[in-house]
Amino acid sequence: MEKRIRKPRQSLTARQVDALKTPGKYYDGHGLMLRINASGSKQWLQRITIRGKQRELGLGSPPVITLAMARQKALENRRCAVMGGTPYLKSGQRKQSASRSLSPNVWVYTPK
Repeated sequence: MEKRIRKPRQSLTARQVDALKTPGKYYDGHGLMLRINASGSKQWLQRITIRGKQRELGLGSPPVITLAMARQKALENRRCAVMGGTPYLKSGQRKQSASRSLSPNVWVYTPK
């Protein structure tokens, strides 16, 4: 039996993303949504199942991340999850490796 993915009646457009101001969640399909907070800030989120657990991954804000970029990132995350990976750890590992390569001689004190 195949899993059905819920899709909205109509996907978001770039013009709609710019024009939306009312707080709430606006779905684009395939787990991608735009959340607008009461303060007016916007965030791209992806609802995805990883190893049987529902997760919400933050993809960025619309001024920096366009609708096309958010869709591409959501597709990459979905591919990673289907292959058995964890997309949120993959990005965290990139951050760690980048910080290590920038400052190899920095020592971090950790109390015992």
